[in-house]
Amino acid sequence: MAASNLENQLHSAQKNLLFLQREHANTLKGLHAEIRRLQQHCTDLTYELTLKSSDLTGKKPSQGYYSSLGLIAPILCLLFS
Repeated sequence: MAASNLENQLHSAQKNLLFLQREHANTLKGLHAEIRRLQQHCTDLTYELTLKSSDLTGKKPSQGYYSSLGLIAPILCLLFS
C-alpha cells in the first residue's frame, strides 16, 4: 500500500515537473521574442533620432555613425542572453 502511494506521488511529481518545464520553455520563448522586438524598436528609434538630429544641425550623419547603429542589437543581445 505504501509503495503504491509513493509511486502515485512520484508520477504526480514527474507530471508537475514536465508541466513546469514546458511552461518555462514557453515563457523563455516569449521573453526572447520580446527582447528581439525591443532591440529592433531601439534600433529604429536611434535611427530616427539620428535623422532628426541631422535635420536640426543641417549636417549629414557620418557613415561611421550609421554602421555603429548595427551594434545596438548585438550589445543588448549579450546583455539578455
